[in-house]
Amino acid sequence: MEKSKLKLKDRKKLSFKNSTLKLIQADEQSRTLRREDEPVFKGLSRHYLEARNVTDNREMGRKIGVESATTLNKEELINAMLDKLWGIQHFSEDTPILNEADVEKLQPEDELSVLENVKYGELLLGTDVEGVYESGVVGGILRVKRFVSDIHDVCVIRALSGQYRLRDGDFIKGRAVFLKTVGFFCLCYIETLNGVDMAPTKGRGVPEPASAPAPVRPFKRIRLACPDSHPLLRLIDFFTPVCQGQFALLAAEGRAEETEFMAEVYRSVKFSGQADEVLCLCLYEREERIAYLQNTYKSIIFTALTDPEEENAVVLRRALAYAGRMASVGRNIAVVLNSITRLKYDSRLAVGEVVSAARQYESGGSVTVIAGADRENFFGVYYEIKNLADMECRFKVNPYTRTYRMDVKSSYSFSDLERSEDERLALAKVNGILEEEGDERAVQVVLRYPDNKALIRELAKREKKS
Repeated sequence: MEKSKLKLKDRKKLSFKNSTLKLIQADEQSRTLRREDEPVFKGLSRHYLEARNVTDNREMGRKIGVESATTLNKEELINAMLDKLWGIQHFSEDTPILNEADVEKLQPEDELSVLENVKYGELLLGTDVEGVYESGVVGGILRVKRFVSDIHDVCVIRALSGQYRLRDGDFIKGRAVFLKTVGFFCLCYIETLNGVDMAPTKGRGVPEPASAPAPVRPFKRIRLACPDSHPLLRLIDFFTPVCQGQFALLAAEGRAEETEFMAEVYRSVKFSGQADEVLCLCLYEREERIAYLQNTYKSIIFTALTDPEEENAVVLRRALAYAGRMASVGRNIAVVLNSITRLKYDSRLAVGEVVSAARQYESGGSVTVIAGADRENFFGVYYEIKNLADMECRFKVNPYTRTYRMDVKSSYSFSDLERSEDERLALAKVNGILEEEGDERAVQVVLRYPDNKALIRELAKREKKS
């Protein structure tokens, strides 16, 4: 095996997993360890152990249960360790049909078995898993599809949750082993937590800051318009720009294709590159439309009209918890929601969580929520929350012609955004037209130019000359 013939100094830099399973996967396209991998596994493990000093090997030997590890010479110790290392591994062919992960189904003897696996740490290869952590009464669940429940979700026992101080929304990469007695996977090792390598912490997790990050007033723009984007997004960028950390409402009057339009917003925000990650949630969609839309927007998260009300709210809460945790560690997350007015009256708690999730931290990191809304739903949540928005773009939709007309005078954006001098001059010029000739004329002036940069450049030039 060519990859196993690494120089001694290079092997010392590799972890046990990279020295064994990663090379097996690269050569055999296997995701997990199989019983027929024993000769290859032991050969690679021998290379790894030979690159270490005797003292480190003896410490590892005691950890995995090698008898008289301190009295064996290096060769005897390595041979004994190879048998022990192979003996603690789990194999993919041992995995039968799965049950739904539930930490409360674990019996005391099951937890002891998981704790034994946790003790082996990185030496237990298991199955690679990643997902978003959701806490429970005891322990929690690692959602491998992040916000949607799945049969492959992984159980996280309370001891591991406490050891790493896990919180709702944490993003975990690690390894899991299958527990036959309960029929689902249990997490046994955490490699990274919210992007931070856990190996140097020796299982202590990431220290929490002495105080929570301080929120500040939004000030950094997120541009929505991109090449070939909807003209309305250009108008929003010019008149009522969205800033990181805002709760922004795009409120329609008239029958709008909410999901398609908000998917366009999602595409534009991703294209702008001004958010580290963009989440798009399309809730309460018809199943036949989901099948159609998923072919176009593969990374959007959909829930169906037929899903239970609580399941829709849970998906939303998981996404907001994840966004909040990522923002607290310095990442900028944008959450695009197809329609906040589709949330039912009995899920006001979820609506409140959407509003309060948006924030910009002084130390960096933000959660920006951009939600569609139906202004004609007089008994919905729009009229309860519209005064809580930091930014609102109101527009009218002609369903026959599928045209969108912005109601500029009723739209607003509250932020500490600092516009350039040229932009202020151009905005003053258009605002003058707005007051004298109305919305329609002001919109025509803006859209006359190929993009907002050209608009600002030309109008500012005219203002400076006059």
